[in-house]
Amino acid sequence: MNEINIAQIDLNLLKCFEVLYEEQNASRAAERLGITQSAVSASLRRLRDIYQDPLFQRTGRGLAPTTKAHALKPLVSNALNIFRETLLSLPDNTNTLQQRIITLGMSDDFEIAFAQEIIQQVRLKFPHYRIVIKQTYMHIIAEMLVKHNVDIGVTSGGIYYHSLYRELMVLGDYSCLVTHPEDAVDLTLEKFLGFEHLLISNTAQIGIVDEHLTKLNKTRYIFASTSHFAAIPWLLKRKGTVCTLPTHAARKISEIVPSLIYTKCPISIPTYPMVLSCRKTSLKDKAILDVQEVIRSVINSYK
Repeated sequence: MNEINIAQIDLNLLKCFEVLYEEQNASRAAERLGITQSAVSASLRRLRDIYQDPLFQRTGRGLAPTTKAHALKPLVSNALNIFRETLLSLPDNTNTLQQRIITLGMSDDFEIAFAQEIIQQVRLKFPHYRIVIKQTYMHIIAEMLVKHNVDIGVTSGGIYYHSLYRELMVLGDYSCLVTHPEDAVDLTLEKFLGFEHLLISNTAQIGIVDEHLTKLNKTRYIFASTSHFAAIPWLLKRKGTVCTLPTHAARKISEIVPSLIYTKCPISIPTYPMVLSCRKTSLKDKAILDVQEVIRSVINSYK
């Protein structure tokens, strides 16, 4: 194994690696770094020599990280984050190493309801941060955090690893979306069961409503199922149809699509926790703490 003198390694090589990993495209990486694409290619050649690995393989869609690159990413980012912390005390510092991408893991109901406000507030308060959102849900968020696929999770629970930080923000509840004002008036259980239902479920079989209806010896007619909350405005069109979903998403969808009216759910469904999570090692990272504070502010204010 060749011995590498660390004094001969340019710190900007690590920044180039981080941006290449995040963009998986040489031209976009060059644009973000403010250098030419040929300079990015030269940096990648140096990185390949240092780590004795291709790091990124060309595909029809860009550059795909190798197994080695996946393993290096959290180590490189942690090293750069430590260096970024040393720059925070410098006045009027515009060093590009302070430009951070913070990756949030959210299910699409949280994304619909809160992402726009979170991004807007982060841009106003921390213009050198860039938010990236990845699709997740409670059953996979812990694994995504442990594998460094996301930096922060916003989910309805699902965090049980000892190495992860878990914080309850608020309790969520459920509402209904209907397509006609008359359908929202005096929405009793009997009236609710007379509607055709759009089911939102990862399994596309049953949902939390069905679990509670079973306890009442009741059933409902489901006319369609989808795993995406974003599909609701396109699927919920006819009078006499209804969709039951988390109140935060119902409220936001109703704001965006005035033809959909949100109203109280006639079934008593228990509340659920809205959980903010990250790796415990990230609790010393100022950028992570900054974005977490924005998330708390946005989600706590929704109540």
